[in-house]
Amino acid sequence: MMEYVDYAYYKERAHGKDIPEEEFPKAALKASIFIKCITHGRVSDSFEADYPQYTDEVRLAACAAAEVFYAAEKRLREHGGREVQSENNDGYSVTYADAAEPGTSLGEQKALQAVRPYLIDTGLMYCGGMTG
Repeated sequence: MMEYVDYAYYKERAHGKDIPEEEFPKAALKASIFIKCITHGRVSDSFEADYPQYTDEVRLAACAAAEVFYAAEKRLREHGGREVQSENNDGYSVTYADAAEPGTSLGEQKALQAVRPYLIDTGLMYCGGMTG
């Protein structure tokens, strides 16, 4: 499995600035795996040849998901492996989250929200068969 986006695209085309270069490959790989899953395998290593009309949408979605996964992992490291739902620095408080659905993480839910604007009109997330 290859990453659908590289750091140069993230910085230059997606105007990303949240993920340090040394952390990007891990976040991009996780984002690519996630996108392959939510597109029911349509977006794979050959997505550029299979769906050339959606290359930018897939790459931008991968950037958005990578930022979500990077931020979620950073919060997990900072909070002893627990997912944070909200933080307040006025008197400092932290609310820890429970996943809304069994088997899904809060990061995956946020990643789905982040990629939806890029992929929703492509048909790539559709569960049924797809034409052209």
